[in-house]
Amino acid sequence: MDKTGPRATTTRPTQSSSDHFCGLATMEGSVTALPIIAVKIKVRGGPLCTETYALLDNGSNSVCSASLLECLGINGKKMKPKLTTMHSSKDVDSLIVTALVVTDRDKNVVITLLEVLSRQALPIAKDKITRQEDVERWLHLQGHVYLPELNSEVDLLIGANAPEALQSSEGIPAFDGGPYVTRGDLGWIINGTTGRKQKYHHTKPDKISVVFNCSAQFQGTLLSNELFQGPDLTNNLVSVLICFCQEPVAVMGDVQSMFHQVCAPEAERDLLQFLWWPQGYFSEKLEEYRMTVHLFGVVSLPSCPNYAMHTHT
Repeated sequence: MDKTGPRATTTRPTQSSSDHFCGLATMEGSVTALPIIAVKIKVRGGPLCTETYALLDNGSNSVCSASLLECLGINGKKMKPKLTTMHSSKDVDSLIVTALVVTDRDKNVVITLLEVLSRQALPIAKDKITRQEDVERWLHLQGHVYLPELNSEVDLLIGANAPEALQSSEGIPAFDGGPYVTRGDLGWIINGTTGRKQKYHHTKPDKISVVFNCSAQFQGTLLSNELFQGPDLTNNLVSVLICFCQEPVAVMGDVQSMFHQVCAPEAERDLLQFLWWPQGYFSEKLEEYRMTVHLFGVVSLPSCPNYAMHTHT
């Protein structure tokens, strides 16, 4: 998409490689912040120290990833604890470590983690980490809260067996639908909606889809009513099946993000204008943008992209 003026840019959050992810979203699609904080962690009495993100959870025991133990160069005692979730309860292979120390990034506070279980990985997607840009969306937090950014996954869960890490000493209340913030010994923690909008396809959790309501009317006008549907250029299924009988080997291909590979004509992009906050900062004034590609949901799809493919390939 572009801005009706200087060109706008968009960003896409990264995703962890885990099969299942921990995260929350409101019914309106705004991501709800998990209590994740940047920390330093080391082995008690050892020279190695690393930075990572930690999830604070007062409903669990402390857990770390196998990669964190490898980074710190330590092994734990083998055990088989019972892992209970909302869906199941089962025995799992794990290590238990008793020599980890966690600090804030300035090393002003030192907290010993008495018992930490290890798992192969923690199922927390990297894009669930609250960023400084999430803070800047809300006027009541601007200038008060700073969140450091690390090039790291969430490799540590600090649970109820480390209460010093969970307690808070001050906070900023929620305002105008925004998040509230608490400050603990390890730093600032964001709680509540971030205002960051995301929509995921259930079969493609690492993909973000921009969705417009093309059936919405404004002053009696509906976009699809102003467009021609165009001819049906989709390959007939019967002819496709017959082609399978012609040769011994069938080859199938797919055009990645096909609809967004085809641009809307420059002269017609003003018909695809919409309002949005610059870079997603809700505290800024709304600005006009316009799509540079065809919209999902309009009556002219899929005719336009199919015509482009048949014409230029």
